[in-house]
Amino acid sequence: MKKYLKVKFLGSRITGFLCLFCCLIMFAFECYGQQTKREKITLSVVNLPVREVIRNIEKQTDYRFFYSENLKDLDKPVSIKCENVGIESAMQKILSGTSLDYKINENRVVLIVPKTQSKERPERLTGSIVDEKGIPLIGVSVLIKGSSQGTITDIDGKFHLDNVDPSSTVVFSYIGYETIEKPVNGKRELAVILKENSHLLKEVVVVGYGAQRKVNLSGAVSMVSVDEQLSGRSISSTSTALSGLVPGLMVQQSSGMAGKDGATLRVRGLGTVNNSVPLIVVDGIPDIEIDRIDMNDIESISVLKDASSSAVYGSRAANGVILITTKKGKSGRVNVNYSGNFSVGKATGFYDFLADYPRALTLHNQAATNGNSGAIYKDGTIDEWMAKGMVDPLLYPNTDWWDVIFRSPFTQNHSLSATGGNDKGTYYLSIGLLDQEGLMINNDYRRYSFRVNVDQKIGNHFKVGLNAAGQWSDQVYPLDEGLLSYGNASTWEMVRTVAGILPQHPVTGEYGGAMAYGEDILASNLLAKYSINNNKLERKDFNGMAFLEWKPVSFLQFRADYGLTYRNDFTKSWSMPTILQNFQTGLPGYETVTKSTGITDYTRERTKTILNLHAIYNQEIFSGHNLRFQFIYSEEYWHERSQSSSRNDRFHPNLTEIDGAGVTTQSTGGSSSKEGLRSIVTKLNYDILDKYMLQALIRWDASSKFSKGHQWGTFPSVSAAWRFSEEGFFEPLKDIVSNGKIRMSWGKVGNNSGVDRYYQKDTYSSYPYTFGNNVLVEGYAPYKLIDPNFTWESTAMTNLGLELSFFNNRLKMELDLYNKLTTSMIRPGQVSRLLSGLEAPDRNIGEMRNRGAEISLSWQDQIADFSYGVGINYSYNKNKLLKWNERLGRGDKFLGYPYEMVYTYKAIGIVQTWEEVANAPYQSDNLAPGDLLMEDINGDGMIDSNDKVAMPNSMRYIPTSDFSISFNADWKGFDLSMLFQGNAGRKNFWLDNFNNVNVYTSRYAFQEHHLDTWSPDNRGAKFPRLTSGSNGGFNQEQSTFWLYSCDYIRLKNIQLGYRIPSKILKNIGVNSVRIHVSAENLFTITKWPGLDPEKLPKSGSEIPYPLMKNYSLGINITL
Repeated sequence: MKKYLKVKFLGSRITGFLCLFCCLIMFAFECYGQQTKREKITLSVVNLPVREVIRNIEKQTDYRFFYSENLKDLDKPVSIKCENVGIESAMQKILSGTSLDYKINENRVVLIVPKTQSKERPERLTGSIVDEKGIPLIGVSVLIKGSSQGTITDIDGKFHLDNVDPSSTVVFSYIGYETIEKPVNGKRELAVILKENSHLLKEVVVVGYGAQRKVNLSGAVSMVSVDEQLSGRSISSTSTALSGLVPGLMVQQSSGMAGKDGATLRVRGLGTVNNSVPLIVVDGIPDIEIDRIDMNDIESISVLKDASSSAVYGSRAANGVILITTKKGKSGRVNVNYSGNFSVGKATGFYDFLADYPRALTLHNQAATNGNSGAIYKDGTIDEWMAKGMVDPLLYPNTDWWDVIFRSPFTQNHSLSATGGNDKGTYYLSIGLLDQEGLMINNDYRRYSFRVNVDQKIGNHFKVGLNAAGQWSDQVYPLDEGLLSYGNASTWEMVRTVAGILPQHPVTGEYGGAMAYGEDILASNLLAKYSINNNKLERKDFNGMAFLEWKPVSFLQFRADYGLTYRNDFTKSWSMPTILQNFQTGLPGYETVTKSTGITDYTRERTKTILNLHAIYNQEIFSGHNLRFQFIYSEEYWHERSQSSSRNDRFHPNLTEIDGAGVTTQSTGGSSSKEGLRSIVTKLNYDILDKYMLQALIRWDASSKFSKGHQWGTFPSVSAAWRFSEEGFFEPLKDIVSNGKIRMSWGKVGNNSGVDRYYQKDTYSSYPYTFGNNVLVEGYAPYKLIDPNFTWESTAMTNLGLELSFFNNRLKMELDLYNKLTTSMIRPGQVSRLLSGLEAPDRNIGEMRNRGAEISLSWQDQIADFSYGVGINYSYNKNKLLKWNERLGRGDKFLGYPYEMVYTYKAIGIVQTWEEVANAPYQSDNLAPGDLLMEDINGDGMIDSNDKVAMPNSMRYIPTSDFSISFNADWKGFDLSMLFQGNAGRKNFWLDNFNNVNVYTSRYAFQEHHLDTWSPDNRGAKFPRLTSGSNGGFNQEQSTFWLYSCDYIRLKNIQLGYRIPSKILKNIGVNSVRIHVSAENLFTITKWPGLDPEKLPKSGSEIPYPLMKNYSLGINITL
């Protein structure tokens, strides 16, 4: 019943959602259609040509006429007089007495010759194709539109096609030239001139507070076209989808948990230790969470990498800026698009659990013996389990727990959108649904979303618009990280589970507990753990920005933006009382959750408003000299508050509301905070003849986080570019080098994200004190010192770039070299609390440098009706810590070396004999054969922290290199794409609670590799001897023995699609249909033995929730 109600409720929500969307679509159709139908026409002409009459109609109305210039009666004079008539009546009068007929398609009128005059069928269509210089073009694709009939030109640029319908249209396409269409109109021969593709000159890139032509960019900006590069992929998070697409953008995913599978993004390395993630700006609104956006709504993503492009965001641009532009309406008929994707997943890798309980007990005894505590489990217990495990699995189970708690999750993603409008206004409407099952049980995520982007002209000088979106989601999960909660030791039960526990009795439904004689009663049942722990997060988001534009003259524009973002999180946590059963004795065992367990509610609400005022001057001041000046005033205001409450002693286990528990044990808490930011921006762009470009910018930011006198920060930048390919001396090379540009930039940006909102304010903590009469009084006192000079972190960046295009833009290359220096990095001070009685203040004393290079190569070509492309991205980053704080502890961080590099002991190997132990430098009193032996680096005869070695070319967490290789091809409606992605320069220790050879005394989740540990009978083992207790010595220390390369290359995505020919679809009113199959993370090549080499560790260990590989089927339909 519960499952039925859940499905029914979901269905009702989806139905309501669809009804709302359909109402919006109907409203759009109705408004559009009514506007067209109601327009009346008044004409009074005498002997005026037909073409002039229809131009009069275009001036009066929104109707537009399309016709061939070859129609002979277009110049025939007609005399018409009519008043307030419809389009049908007007057209009948105009075309009366001519050979022309008409068809009306909403607001379009197409004049055609009656079919009775076009019955002749030429046997062959021939033609020739040349460029603008008259040179024949070889290999041009010649295709009949809407069919697969086609050919290519020969060495003389000529072609022929047989049995061509005289009413058809021919499409001519060639790499490096503009694609054109020509109607046959009964002709037997066509002469075609192809023009060089001016796309490079027209391509627009979104930058801060506006857009620029790519050819005029002087900064380092990379752009991702979502429909071209991400369409059809079965990815639920936008951040993860960016992997491998942008050089200089590092994408690292830590978890595949449903609702929490986003990636960490870093632009050009680790710029600071205080929040090094880039600023996300969506449609002009900063601080939007990237993974809350429906990827189907995104038009493009721009990554601003150097200071000249990102300094427009000043104090928050030190770590780069990612600009997301959502889709907008387009003038014309209403287009409705549906996108659906269905996928099934599995883990990219996981631990090999030893589902053989007798062997696990034997390993426990081996570890205990080596730990000098003696065997724990009797041989009789092990033999009994071995004998009865096959015949009575209920009482003598050998459970593989990963098979129990993991599943093959199903995910579906649906998006429905509509776009349309006219020259007065446009709209884009969409709704979306993401329904995602987690890999593990009791982990699901469902998100609903909508978007409304509209704009409308008011008269000739004003324009208003609104970009708004909302999401609401439900996420359920047993623990914060899915499989565990960091910071809570009691959640590591997954390391304390054993194969000798039955997950759940098939008849009674009771959860099983420890049964073997000598087994710890606290041994965990993972099925119980992840079924009875419940967390539910309900989240609602809204973000919107309204704007008003005023353009009094063509070169001057004023604009006002007002934006609002709102987020509300409500989390409910509870557990079900549960007792684990010993099915062998029939007695209850460990009470894993007591009857007094309570319930906790937590609410967090965040609101932000933003006001932008723009003034823009943009004019060609001299011939070929373009000047653009922009002034921006901005204010942002944040308000956040939270409240929590909890009670124990629920009246009944099924009561999960806070008032369903007693008041004897309860607690409440809450907080609130505010923040303000005021900014002024001036920006100047000047270009000459599209050859010489200059940009200068200054932004001033004032933050409420800092003390008076230090609230303002100044962030300037300057950049220049030279298109040397447009110089006269370069003309002889234009056939080889189509475009060449050099870019140079310098700028200064800031970061205040490492500062608490009230850190520079006098804040107090409560301290209870008991007076002489034993009365406890709550008092308040300051707890920290304040540095009055405390201010912004600052990052200065220098960038040198080179852009080249070869062979009519078939081959493109971009190269960037950069130097990024962060100063005034916020670090804790070292003033002793014993001296002042107060906590030392943070200070601006750290420095860090990042240097690197990025290169992007792409080749795009077409051979007849087969087109293909290959792309390569590569980036390299070298990090160096220059200053830290007043006292730099030995073995912590090293000045002049990379931050978080590998610093560890150098392992020689496994000791085999007691003689080797006697001759070894002193390590510990427990050193014995089977232990790891470390190298005595300083030669003092003992192993301690002074024997660690630095490995500056190996980073612990962030790779030094990132690369990708992409391939795409298209042939007769079929398309194929592949993306390989990887990184290098990172090493980490494969040493955590799951593979440690110093194990718990009992109830330990042994893995398969523990079978290959050292013993007198297995001296060639891969791993040191097993121990338990405190006798692990250096076997459990980080050393080169446990150090593995995290370098990898993986097939990130492969996709095969087919677009159904339009001639099949046009009879059913469908514009296009594309069906595709896709796979994500299909395979990985790596030496890393852990879960996944991409995963970032947390608290020194891997987050054990695996990453996912997905197999999907999708469809895109456009009406």
